[in-house]
Amino acid sequence: MMQDTAYKKPAHPVSWSRFFDEHAPTQVLLMARPKFYEIPPPDADGKHANRFAIEGYAQFKADPASFAAKANAQWHSLCFDTFSDRLGLPLQIMPARKGEPDLVFTADASISMNDGQHGPVTIYSHFQNKQRQNETHVHQAFMQQAMPERFGKATPASSYNKLEGTGDNVYDPYRDLYWCGYIAGHNEVHAMHGRSNKDSHALLTQMTGIETVSLAVDNGFFHIDTSLGFLSRGHVVAYPGGMTPEAYETFKHNAFTRYGLDPKEYLIEVDQEDADRYACNLRCVGNTAVMSNCSKALQDKLRSKGYEVITHEMSAFIASGGSIHCVTNNLNETRIPGGYHQLVMQGLIQPDMQLPAASPTRSAASRTPMSVMRQE
Repeated sequence: MMQDTAYKKPAHPVSWSRFFDEHAPTQVLLMARPKFYEIPPPDADGKHANRFAIEGYAQFKADPASFAAKANAQWHSLCFDTFSDRLGLPLQIMPARKGEPDLVFTADASISMNDGQHGPVTIYSHFQNKQRQNETHVHQAFMQQAMPERFGKATPASSYNKLEGTGDNVYDPYRDLYWCGYIAGHNEVHAMHGRSNKDSHALLTQMTGIETVSLAVDNGFFHIDTSLGFLSRGHVVAYPGGMTPEAYETFKHNAFTRYGLDPKEYLIEVDQEDADRYACNLRCVGNTAVMSNCSKALQDKLRSKGYEVITHEMSAFIASGGSIHCVTNNLNETRIPGGYHQLVMQGLIQPDMQLPAASPTRSAASRTPMSVMRQE
């Protein structure tokens, strides 16, 4: 495979830095070029997916060429400047397809998991919107061709119930849980109120053995990854308004109370302004949080917790209701049995100041960037 990407449980105590460099599984990100990305018009009832798409559609219609150029520049910077060059992550780049404008949101069409017992598993989504349903076939064909050693052996499954990939089912390696969003009302079909059915969550546990926590989404934050962002050392960036009040209480209990974690330390709540910037829709790579352009106050809060923060302008994608997590899909998602929390409780991961940090030559910033084709 393309680098040693496997998880290796430490045999003796290591610092967080050394753990991320030498033991944590390497993310292999699937991204799709945005050549044919556009903001769709309202549906037959005159409705958009959310209020961002209302404004986004107006921007797109006013000057499609400028909008496309902006989207391409933002995507290129995120993909190549940050994930490839700065963080050294392996990438799989899916070509754009005419007639598939949302293909760029690779998080939504599939979920992949290596759990060490069931073998590699990939679950392909059942999209609520008919316009996106072909994306699952595009994903499957590309992944089997691009990574036959991984996806040729994977056990594939398709959800009978509506389920929308890693956008609505986020694996949290610190707690060894899936956080799963769903439509609050089973009779509600409008996409603004959610995309997945709660019944689909049982398939995740059946296929991977991993516990799921079901949360009803709300207020146009139609995938759970738009209101919850999980950081590697147990902290969570959360927007309370992105789910029902009952769901938010369920989240706090399962994220903090059951693990003995103090929310004052581990819960990072965002206000509506940062939520509208899709600050929760982040991707954490080791100790680095890659986020959309959010407030300096929020960035400083993450830095005070010990994280490096890299921000990106993602306005072209926020205009359709997505950002950094939405345009990436970790094909090497790997189960951490018991989660990083268990390793901390066993004393196998300790704060950096108590143990030597990893050698600078092993740090993410010094990895050799992957050779990827930068132009279509």
